[in-house]
Amino acid sequence: HITLFNSTLDQQWIKNFGGQVNSVDIGDILTDTGYDVVAGSSDGNVYIINSSGSQNCSFNFGSPVNSINVGNVSTDIGDEIAIGGGIEVSVINSTCNQIWSRSLSSSVYGVSIGEVDSSNSGNEVIVVADNIYIFNSIGTSIRNITIGSTINTVSIGDITSDSGNEIVVGLNNGTVYAITSTGTIKWGYNIGSIVYSVSIGDTTSDNIGNEIAVGAGDNKIYQLNSSGNFIWSYTTGDDVRGVAIGEITADSLNETVGVSVDQNVYILNFNYYPTNVSIDVGNDGDYDWTYLTSEKLRTYTNITNSSIGQS
Repeated sequence: HITLFNSTLDQQWIKNFGGQVNSVDIGDILTDTGYDVVAGSSDGNVYIINSSGSQNCSFNFGSPVNSINVGNVSTDIGDEIAIGGGIEVSVINSTCNQIWSRSLSSSVYGVSIGEVDSSNSGNEVIVVADNIYIFNSIGTSIRNITIGSTINTVSIGDITSDSGNEIVVGLNNGTVYAITSTGTIKWGYNIGSIVYSVSIGDTTSDNIGNEIAVGAGDNKIYQLNSSGNFIWSYTTGDDVRGVAIGEITADSLNETVGVSVDQNVYILNFNYYPTNVSIDVGNDGDYDWTYLTSEKLRTYTNITNSSIGQS
């Protein structure tokens, strides 16, 4: 089943299906008010649910659905849905009619919609399996990018200061890569455990560009900066199978949401940390020690007498 919660985790509605829900996404698909929820199930169906929790339509994909993503694939008004599972990738419209479908030679684990090639009209569909496959809005293959390990998850977004979006992928071998649309690797960071999910968004005020949230098999939710450097992590009770970045609370900046096998949903804000942490021994107005003033203190640091000029 899927459950809709508000920002304080009060349940709004619950919807049951015939199989296990493997992937969910939210977007403006239907012409009614509010956003819609799309669920991909192990029963081989994709379900479109309106904001009130009523099912609008379903699409029989034909095999268990591993991943879905909502976005504007075509130049038409309204969003479409990309679906990945088995060795297939499909795109359907708001009435659950298939627009196009393509077969690959290996299992599809993730799909994402976004603009990575400005020379094409509409957005592209990025598919991850044994390689990264890029299709244009009408399903024509643009290129394949070889990484060298099974890829579990993909997200598209602008994480660097140059123009255009990047492709961020998470691998079975524990590596997160940021890649250009032509296949150039900008950076890689090894988590040390299988990567299940990645998401791109702005979550910290003291780092330039967007950040990357990572859900991993070592029970942790990671946050990386736009250069691929570690910011902080949070430990849950089990594998973290899904992460997403969005504005949930009324404060500034976005939150990171993680879903763990421990059956909990975690809402984290990586910006709630002190800046300009200083020590004034003797309260004489002169700081005897200051932590890197341009950064937030997100972990801890050891301070000795010699660090603050004391014997």
